[in-house]
Amino acid sequence: MTWHRVYGVVLRYFYLVRRSLDRSSEVFIHPILDLAIWGLTGVYFQSLFSDGGGTPVFVVALVSGIIFWNVIWRAQSEVPFGILEDLWNRNLLNMFIAPLKISEWMLGLIILGFVKVFLTLVTAGLFAFALYKVNLFMFGFHLIPFIFLLVISGWWIGFLITGLVLRLGTGFQALAWTLAFVIAPFSRLSLSSLNFSSF
Repeated sequence: MTWHRVYGVVLRYFYLVRRSLDRSSEVFIHPILDLAIWGLTGVYFQSLFSDGGGTPVFVVALVSGIIFWNVIWRAQSEVPFGILEDLWNRNLLNMFIAPLKISEWMLGLIILGFVKVFLTLVTAGLFAFALYKVNLFMFGFHLIPFIFLLVISGWWIGFLITGLVLRLGTGFQALAWTLAFVIAPFSRLSLSSLNFSSF
C-alpha cells in the first residue's frame, strides 16, 4: 500500500465535494434539517404527555437517534457514491489504468468518509445542544466505541452496494440511497441501560 496514492484518492474526492454544492451541503444541511424536523416533532409529542421541566427523555432519545443515524448514513454513502461518481463521469477506466490498487482506492474513500462523519457529528451535536439542550457527551466513554460500530455498520452496507454495482451494473445504484433505510427498522438501540434521569 502506497500512502501517496491513498492521499491522491482522498484529495480527488475532496475536490469533488468542494466543487459540488450538493455533496458539500449534505454534510451540514441534512443533519440540521433532520434535527429540526424530528426534534421539533419530538418536543411537540413530549409536550402532549408531560408537564415540562428539563429535557424530556423522549426528545433526548429521538435527537440522539437522529445524530447516530446520520453517522451510519454518512459512512455508508461515501463508498458507493464515490464509485458511482466515477461511473457516471466515465472515469472508472482511468482509475484502473492508474497504478492504484483497489485497497488504496477504498482506503481513500474510507478516510474521506471518516472526515465527513466527524464534520457531520460535530455539526449535529452543536445544533442539538443549542436547540434542544441534548449533550452527546452524556453517553461518556461509550460514545467512542458506539460511533466506531456505527461507522463499521455503514461501511458494510456501502461495500455491499459497491460490490453489487460493480458486479451487476448501475441498475443497482438505487440501493445507495435506499438500502440503509430498508435495514433501519430492523436495527434498534437499547436505551434501557442508559440513564437519562439527569436531563
